[in-house]
Amino acid sequence: FYLSHQAAAKMDSSSSAEPASSSSSGSTQPAPSSSSSSPSPSPSYDYDLPRAPVDDEGFVHSFLPSQPELISRFFDEYGFVVVRGVLNNEQCDATVNEIWHTLEKLPCFDAPNINRNNEATWGDDVWPQIRKFGILGGGEPAIGPCAWNNRQNENIYNVFRTVLKSEKLRVSFDRYGIMRPTIAHPEWKTLLDWIHWDISPWTYGSSTIGWKKKKVEQDGGDSDDDNKVQTGQLPADDAARVHDRNIRKVQGLVALMDTREQDVGFHTVPGFSKHFWDWSERNKDTEHARKFATRKFVTVPPRDDPERSSTMMWDNLQPIPMRAGSLLVWDSRQPHGNYPNNSERFRMCQYIKMITEEEIHDENIDREYPYEVMLPNGYEVNDIGRSVFR
Repeated sequence: FYLSHQAAAKMDSSSSAEPASSSSSGSTQPAPSSSSSSPSPSPSYDYDLPRAPVDDEGFVHSFLPSQPELISRFFDEYGFVVVRGVLNNEQCDATVNEIWHTLEKLPCFDAPNINRNNEATWGDDVWPQIRKFGILGGGEPAIGPCAWNNRQNENIYNVFRTVLKSEKLRVSFDRYGIMRPTIAHPEWKTLLDWIHWDISPWTYGSSTIGWKKKKVEQDGGDSDDDNKVQTGQLPADDAARVHDRNIRKVQGLVALMDTREQDVGFHTVPGFSKHFWDWSERNKDTEHARKFATRKFVTVPPRDDPERSSTMMWDNLQPIPMRAGSLLVWDSRQPHGNYPNNSERFRMCQYIKMITEEEIHDENIDREYPYEVMLPNGYEVNDIGRSVFR
């Protein structure tokens, strides 16, 4: 393994542990977006944007759950981190089977139902919505037993605890990600240029899928949250309210299959989180900022943006290949997205995000639905689940 810039001096020799046994074999041709050297940024943005290191098999450098210090150092340097072995092969296979079971029981009125063993049933006429973004379903979360097991998984919780530097965490009730193989069906490819933030660069407000805003207090007082009287209205200025910049916000996903560069899906701009606030300040009076002034899902300006504010992001995008059972956690200030699957294999993942009590208070949010009504019948919640499902 190699590391760039100051990170090389910080990582100790234990970071070069052998990869998990679920690694992919065989070499592949690299995609055009992942060159071995960093392209030059736009002249007006002299940001130091390093390339994340990769191993001999083409996977991004990763750590074990038992290496919290190295996890933290890498995250601080690159704005993301991959931790391998949070799920074992059996857990990955069971979750993949759960995804297929979900797909196969979808009602299809004018075509045969989806069948995992029949490629002819994977077409757009039956495949669920949001397929162009590589997300399974609409706004409905994944609610099978494996999805809940992964949300209360000790390894996953410990990684988020390390990155967020807090033990009081809540987990998102999020969705599965799935990309179909496209070698024989290029029409199944997802969107190409979809890079975004799930926070606002100008207000630092977060996208809160699966959560709801608390209502305004009737008396405007500071009573305890449990005793507040609701008016049924949200604050008029909530969308434009500036949030606490000191709160660390992250997102994550678990790879359920080996995801090589040609089928990985996720890419980001390593190290951009360090420059997020500078970019925000320099672009606060632009047309793009005005367009997204009250939004908490913000797309990166296009490559041909007249003000060339995004050139360095597009030029420094890097795919993040990782092994099955690996957890990817990224800083929400990282521009990121999914790029199309360019292989003969499926790409499947589960999106898992944990947030701190500070973010919940700052965003003034609560669960949209209590977890008890979403659990499968007879599901056993462990100690971690009782804490993070609240």
